[in-house]
Amino acid sequence: MNYLKKISLPLNEKETSRLYWELKKIGGFCSGEKYSWKYEKLSQEKLLVLAILQSRYEPQLMAILVDFFCKSSVLWNPLSFKTLLKQTEALHIAAVIGQMLMELPASEETKDFFRFLMVGVKPISTQLFYRGIYPLGSKKMEEVVSRPLWAFKKWGFLAANPPLLKETILHKRTYLFDQKSRLHILRELFREKKQIRLKDYLQATQVSISRQQALKDIRSVSWIKKRGERKGTVYFKA
Repeated sequence: MNYLKKISLPLNEKETSRLYWELKKIGGFCSGEKYSWKYEKLSQEKLLVLAILQSRYEPQLMAILVDFFCKSSVLWNPLSFKTLLKQTEALHIAAVIGQMLMELPASEETKDFFRFLMVGVKPISTQLFYRGIYPLGSKKMEEVVSRPLWAFKKWGFLAANPPLLKETILHKRTYLFDQKSRLHILRELFREKKQIRLKDYLQATQVSISRQQALKDIRSVSWIKKRGERKGTVYFKA
C-alpha cells in the first residue's frame, strides 16, 4: 500500500489542517482548510487510520475521533480495517478509542465493531500515550503517572486528558477557555517570558484546544511575531 510509505508523523501544520477538513467532510466535529497534501484520494478507512496515528500528538484530535466513532454508523469492513490498523501499528490506539466507546452511548453495532478490533490485542510496554505534550517533572506529568485514565492504562498507555469534546457536551462550539480568556492567557505568557513556543500556550490552556486553534489564536494577535520554522519556531512580542 503506497500511502503507508508516505506517512510521516507528526503531520505538519498544513497537513493537520487538511486532515481536520477531511474529517469534517465525513462528520467529524472539527474544521480545517483544504491545503494540498501528499495523501490524496484516501479511502475513508485510510483517512481514519491516518487520523488515529496523528492523535498521539494531539489530545483534541483523539477527542474528535472518539466523538466521531460514537456518533457514526459502522460502514467499514472490520477485517480489512483491523488489517490496516495492524500494518500501520495503530491497533493499540484504536483499542483505546474502543475502550472509551464502551462507556459512551455508542450503538451496539459500533461497540461490537471495536470489540472485534480489540480481540487478540495485548497491552504494550508502559509508555506515554501523547508524545511531546507533558513536560518532564511537571505537575501534569505527575498526574499522568500517578492517575492515568483507565481506557489508556488497560492497553499500556499513560494519559491524563479525557478524550471527550467539551463542545458537544455544551452543544456549542466552545472550549475550556473562550477566545477572550485564551487571549488573556497569551498576554500573561508574554508578561512572564520574552518568547514562547506553541507548546507553552497549549500547556497554559491545559491542552483543551487543538494545535490548529492555538495557531489561529496566535496569528490573530498583531503584536505576536514568529521566528524560525517547525520545531524551532518561537513567538515573541514585537
